[in-house]
Amino acid sequence: MDVAEKPIRKGSRVRIRGNLFNGEVCVVDRVDWLENGQRYVLKHPYYTCPLNYTRGDLELIPDDE
Repeated sequence: MDVAEKPIRKGSRVRIRGNLFNGEVCVVDRVDWLENGQRYVLKHPYYTCPLNYTRGDLELIPDDE
């Protein structure tokens, strides 16, 4: 993890990298600690987001955006 990169926590607003959900913003509902690392469960008002996104799959949205 990059030193300047902020951690993703429950309630963080994120965007899934790539074109999934057309760049819509999701909210982290839960952070799971699995044997192979952290996984993030997302909530979105219009879509059912798949489970188990890794940190590399997500882009954190700054609070001021």
